[in-house]
Amino acid sequence: MKSVLVIIDKAPYGRENALGGLYIAIACLDKGFNVDVLLMDDGVYAALTCQNSEESINYPSIGELMYSVFPEGKIFAHVDSLIQRGLDDHDLIEIVEMIEDKSLLDVISSKSKVIRV
Repeated sequence: MKSVLVIIDKAPYGRENALGGLYIAIACLDKGFNVDVLLMDDGVYAALTCQNSEESINYPSIGELMYSVFPEGKIFAHVDSLIQRGLDDHDLIEIVEMIEDKSLLDVISSKSKVIRV
């Protein structure tokens, strides 16, 4: 089975990267691929709880869209990226798994394709 890791490293609003990355992951799942999503750098903001984008900027909630990937695919948040932004796992939606550099290398090497958006 083909496996894909979608890396989202841009902030969730003001750009289409996070939205597009999640739609890529959902499309791959629909085609039967094994797909996981990695949030790193400013991409970790996509998993914050209590996003109110639908009311404030009339844009779909990226956090809510992640539930379309889970549980078939995993959503990872890079621990160092969280620390650099003063965040921790309590700031994120509950389906997100924390991942450190060593484990990250294992996840990346286990995938047949890596897509960075």
